[in-house]
Formats: sequence, C-alpha cells, structure tokens
Amino acid sequence: ALRFRPDIVYGRDSLGLWLTAVWLRKPVFFEAHALPTSLSRHRLWTRLLRHPRCHGVVVTTQALRDDLIRTFPFLSEKAILVAPDAATPIAAEAYA
Repeated sequence: ALRFRPDIVYGRDSLGLWLTAVWLRKPVFFEAHALPTSLSRHRLWTRLLRHPRCHGVVVTTQALRDDLIRTFPFLSEKAILVAPDAATPIAAEAYA
C-alpha cells in the first residue's frame, strides 16, 4: 500500500501545523493572512512560530510582515516571506 510521506507541510491552519510539527515531526511553513484575533490563538501562534520545525512564515503584504515582527519580536525577518497574491482590486467605478 502507498503511504503519503511529505517532506514538508505548508498550510494556513496553525493548530494543524503545530500538531504536524510536534507529532509527525515534519518541517512546516505557515501562511498567515491576518494577525491572531484572540489570546488563545496568539498563544498557539507563539508555540507554532517558536517550534524548531517551523521554518518560515508566508504573508501577502509588507504591512502584515511588519505587524508580525512587532507582535512576535522573536521572529527573524529572514523567516518571513512576502508573497503578494495576484488579486488586483477593481475600482467601484468599474461597476457603475
């Protein structure tokens, strides 16, 4: 039988990635689109981002990168990649 054995795991679910790092002992990369909105989520992110198997964070804006560094000062600037999405906002006038 075939078994799925990834070399790395990339995702947006902080709990799933933390469990992957801890239990499956796989390197993980976290994609963040906003800062955590609750104390419990902040604590989970701290555990994930401090984990030795968390190798980096991908964000979509420079502003979010700056906010992450302010919120989690232990994060290395080198560990955060800004990868803008390909969406271009359309002006409201285009629908008029």
